[in-house]
Formats: sequence, C-alpha cells, structure tokens
Amino acid sequence: QDAAGFYDGDSSSSTSASKNDDKVDSESEASPRHAANHGQLRSGKRNGERHQSQATSGDDAAGEVRLSLVESPTKFDILMGRGRPYQDHEGNRFLKSLIATQYDEYDQSPRWGKLAVAEKVTQMIKNRSGRFLQKDKPTGRWAEVSWTRAREKVAHGFRKKREMDLVNARSRKRTTTRRRLTVRKSTSGKPKRDDRSGSVASV
Repeated sequence: QDAAGFYDGDSSSSTSASKNDDKVDSESEASPRHAANHGQLRSGKRNGERHQSQATSGDDAAGEVRLSLVESPTKFDILMGRGRPYQDHEGNRFLKSLIATQYDEYDQSPRWGKLAVAEKVTQMIKNRSGRFLQKDKPTGRWAEVSWTRAREKVAHGFRKKREMDLVNARSRKRTTTRRRLTVRKSTSGKPKRDDRSGSVASV
C-alpha cells in the first residue's frame, strides 16, 4: 500500500505539475498575443477617437457656416455679403435702421456692453422671424449661419456706422472750412460804398 500510495501520490503530483506547466506555457504563449491584441485595440480606439474628433470638428465648422439651407430669402432675412444687392434688401435696410436707433447706446457702452447691444439687436431680428443667410456655393441656395456669425454681422454694422460718421464729420468740417475761406476771399476785394461822401472805397 505504501508503494501503491506513493505511486498514486506521485502520479497525482505529476499530473498536477503537468497541468500547472501547461497552464504556465499557455499563459506565456497567450500573454504576447494578448498584449499585442490589447495594443491593437487601444491603437484602434485612439484612431477611432481621432477620426470621431475630426468628424465632430468638421461638423462644428460646417455648422458655423451652415445650419440649414433655405430656398429663397424673405424680406425679414439679413443677407451676409457686400455690395448694392445686399444693401438694398429689405431685411438689410431694417437692420441698418436698428443699428442707427441703437447706436448711441452701443457707442457709449464699454466693450462688454457693446457685445450686449449687438446681442440685443440680433435677437430683435430673430424675434421678427428674421434669419442671417449666406450664399451656399455648392448648392447655390442660401444657408442660415450660426448665432455667433449673426452677432458678428450686427457688430460689424455698428463699427461701420462709427467709421462712416467719422468720415462724414471730417468731410463736413472740410466743407465748412472751404466755405469760410471762399467768403473771406470774395469779401476782401469787394468795393464798399462810403455813404457820407457818396464815393466807392475798396475794403
């Protein structure tokens, strides 16, 4: 029995050791594969996050310029652009009148206050169902821009009015100066009648 028991115990120990060795070998073989697979998964995850981030930033950039396409502008809409066709649009003329009425508040406000006035005017346009539209080149239709772009359009209108007011003020000053010089020049050589003697004397 001792021999048999020793044999059985040795067999059991050998079997257990063999299993442990197989397990170690299996783990040692699987570990590099697992590490490699894990690395690939992490790399793929990073790439996926990068692509997703790029796609998101692209969507944000597109959303900054185009929120929704519009078939044709209405009289309440503001057209983004320069030149007579944009200035003559009814919505743009209304915006110009709003800027004129709100200009004193804008001009007397600090920087953060100017931003608030621009926000207010932008909201006034929105309240009357007005949109800020820009021509979408790929489709040829109009596209509604973001709130930030719309507010910047209004702020640009205020800055433009200030520049034009300064130019007009300088122009009026030059015109007044010219008139004064012309009057002085014309009166300097004009004959003046001496009522007492009835003769004409030069001034």
